[in-house]
Amino acid sequence: KYGLIDEAMEAKRQGLIRHLSFSFHDDPKVIKYIIDTGKVFSSMLVQYNLLDRKNEEMINYAHDQGLGVVIMGTVGGGRLASPENALGEKLNLGSIATYELAFKFVLSNPNVTCALSGMENLAVLKKNVQVINNFTSLTTEEQANLQQALTELQKFSELYCTGCKYCNGCPQSIKIDQIFGLYTYYNVYGLTDFAKQAYARYLKNQNVGQIETCLECGLCESKCPQKLPIIEDLKKVDRVLRT
Repeated sequence: KYGLIDEAMEAKRQGLIRHLSFSFHDDPKVIKYIIDTGKVFSSMLVQYNLLDRKNEEMINYAHDQGLGVVIMGTVGGGRLASPENALGEKLNLGSIATYELAFKFVLSNPNVTCALSGMENLAVLKKNVQVINNFTSLTTEEQANLQQALTELQKFSELYCTGCKYCNGCPQSIKIDQIFGLYTYYNVYGLTDFAKQAYARYLKNQNVGQIETCLECGLCESKCPQKLPIIEDLKKVDRVLRT
């Protein structure tokens, strides 16, 4: 529409860039359209992890078409960064840290070229390097167990917040990503006491907004890449964590 592809191709012809790639947050079916239209892209960047597999089919298609596939959200925006092994045990994979399982799941997909991970300090960097240095793909049996047990995670997929913080800026100062993060600990990791205690502290914090003050203005929902019904989900989380 704006001639951006033509400009990018001209830059490639001039040797200013070597490859064209696209980053994606839309409906998976649009990926195929982008790949097939013009066939100018060498790779793509998409979200994919244990909690969000909606792009899996298109990841396979992109690989078949010769594109490199780079994954963002490997640890679900930090939601799968837990060092505890409760999730691995829940998925019948034994004593494996949740963050390590997150990497193993993504990198065991033969159609994935590279997995990205946000790292806020040196300790996390070293931990990630250790995981990759010791990496072994999931066995066929482990993958089968994982596929069967992933249904346990569906109870959370209805409220899948990646923690991207695009919803920041609530006029009532409600910390949406923080509240949804506590629900993750409650509903996915099974850390119910921790989540409820942390939420109780949130309710006592006078520097943050409370859910009952929500104006239902929809500003947060208009900025959410995952198109979550944030207003209703906040009410749901409040009911769960207050009990």
